[in-house]
Amino acid sequence: MKYAAGALAALLTVGAMAEKAMAEKTMPPRFIQAEKPEYRCGEEIVFRITRATPGEALEYTVSSGPGEEKWQPLDGDVIRFTSARPAFVLAKIACPGDRKKTQVPAGAAVEPEKLKADTPLPPDFDAFWDGEVARQRAEKIELLSGKEVKALRSGVRSYDLRLKRGPLEVTVFLSIPEGVSAAKPAPGMVFFNGASKVNADLKAAENFAGRFGIVSCNVNFHALENIPVIPLKLQAKRRAMVKNYQYKNASLRDAYYPRLIFLRALLAVDYLASRPEVIGDGVGVQGGSLGGAQALAASALAPDKVRFCIATVPAMSNHCGADSGNRPGWPDLLARVPEARNTAPYFDTVNFAHRIHCPVLISAGFVDETVPPASVYALYSRLNQPKKIVGVQFAGHGPSLLPKAPTALDAGSVERQEWIKKFILK
Repeated sequence: MKYAAGALAALLTVGAMAEKAMAEKTMPPRFIQAEKPEYRCGEEIVFRITRATPGEALEYTVSSGPGEEKWQPLDGDVIRFTSARPAFVLAKIACPGDRKKTQVPAGAAVEPEKLKADTPLPPDFDAFWDGEVARQRAEKIELLSGKEVKALRSGVRSYDLRLKRGPLEVTVFLSIPEGVSAAKPAPGMVFFNGASKVNADLKAAENFAGRFGIVSCNVNFHALENIPVIPLKLQAKRRAMVKNYQYKNASLRDAYYPRLIFLRALLAVDYLASRPEVIGDGVGVQGGSLGGAQALAASALAPDKVRFCIATVPAMSNHCGADSGNRPGWPDLLARVPEARNTAPYFDTVNFAHRIHCPVLISAGFVDETVPPASVYALYSRLNQPKKIVGVQFAGHGPSLLPKAPTALDAGSVERQEWIKKFILK
């Protein structure tokens, strides 16, 4: 990845922004940053530390791959590191004895455009998924239940639907802008949710429908009953019920839980594309984290129905990344279930990439430890053109390290809007 001169200049001014924010007490009392976002192989990477309390005792760790962190006392305000290979380097500082509460990370890229995927492509990968798609599409999509729900915003009509095709079911919220009908159809988009979600997101469905004038479908990948505004206690109960689903039957390809997740993504795309209110030349897909993996899988399994794909910090990428010393994507499957090595390649976005023929926009946060940036760039290396990646130096999987700055899931928000307008609202 190469930065345009203006973009690089903007990134280099972030250090001054951080110091100003710290002085105004809007930043944590300690901060670390690389002098620049990208380096060459063999070039010394310099991380600089800013402290609100001069002389405060700190410790640090720095590495370019998975494994146990090796913490040591920090002498001075500079950390130096060199990587001889393409990688993402992650440095952290913390107060001794209180790492959990005081830890602050920083990231830097080392020739990230040269990162390659490590997960092998099984010889029968396409045959396996072609068979799954054929079996699904041989069945008729049934509407098991459907009801209109009270909209959370004006200008849209929303529905809670349960769909079935063969033995597979999925639940979705469907939002249709006022004025859109079979006689006056609109573009359609399917939105996929992240790993912690146990309910489709009605608010998100309606916001996209109302804002862009599209028919919006938001998917519950567990196929649980959807509730327009789900109470926190029920969310917690549901999460406990599906706990560790990402590892369920991981050693058995045909029984691994994400197989159902990806097939539900296909079902949602096929259903929305068939709606009479949707213009009949295909739909767009979008998701973040596990939702990004679903969007990519849907694009690969339904290339005839998906017009473009937006996958922010996509999970389930480069499961075998540790083989070459890089951090694999969520859920770090092989570290948790080593016997899943033969299953993992069938559920890795890097192997779906060659089946995707629509434009793809993805993003990565340089300090994202849930979906490490090395796993996202490994995926990017296998994607067909046209494609674009947005890397954000200070973005993690949750809040950004800088006040009011984009999170990893928000990374590329301007680009996302441009893509929706370009590929859907043209």
